Amino acid sequence: MNDIIELLIKCGNEGRLLYPKEIVDIINILVDKDKLIHIKKVIINQKKFVDYYGYYNYSNGEIVINYRNLVKRAVKNYKSILAFYDLLSTFERYINYNFSILHTIFHELEHVKQRNIQDFNSLENKIVLLENSFITFDETDPIMETFSYIKRSFLYKKNYKLSPIERYADNAALSTIVSYSESFCSKAMILLNKYYHLQYLLYSYNEVNGPTEQYFSNIEKEEDYNKTISMYDTDSIDFNRKLELGLRVDNEELKEKNAILKRILK
Repeated sequence: MNDIIELLIKCGNEGRLLYPKEIVDIINILVDKDKLIHIKKVIINQKKFVDYYGYYNYSNGEIVINYRNLVKRAVKNYKSILAFYDLLSTFERYINYNFSILHTIFHELEHVKQRNIQDFNSLENKIVLLENSFITFDETDPIMETFSYIKRSFLYKKNYKLSPIERYADNAALSTIVSYSESFCSKAMILLNKYYHLQYLLYSYNEVNGPTEQYFSNIEKEEDYNKTISMYDTDSIDFNRKLELGLRVDNEELKEKNAILKRILK
């Protein structure tokens, strides 16, 4: 973490974004730290006309990052909230641009962990395993599986923003960014990153159920989800953790969190 923070500070002082080689270096630091032995190769490209920021190919162990799209998103993200943006110095703006780049790195590394779960007892991991079983291609009967997989892929892409594995990877990434910012950033920057984190957690909640339940219902796996969730005492899970897991929450508490979000912007 210290090496990465030092690199972020260097980029902030020089008023620049992370170079592609530095992104590879950061990934290698985190791979060594977390012993992510399943990562075999890191590829940084600058392809045009592609719609991804990065992805982890679990079949060959490659992490692929599109640098061009990361740079575009980095600047767009933080200029979108001008009230915050105007409070930041040039140093702080570039720190936050690079936090946006790190978001994708942390997100994809979390996917690596999700594909190689060791603890099978936690509710989060049970939900991840349930979704992995839905989106993984079964090679034992490739002909019949192909038709089923096409339908599953369609349902997954249609409900991508509700997907637990995507939400959990983003939550892990945003939590890490908040932690990094708290170690060396100004109060304005810390508030900005906490805002993004809370905004993301509240996304897709409605007054009936949480995004995780919505997802499994939409992909026609509600029965399997209910069976999984029934194994746990969800009433004992605190509100913030429920938000992270995408579970049903108390509507009054949800309204209170949304009110906090609005106050942050004032």
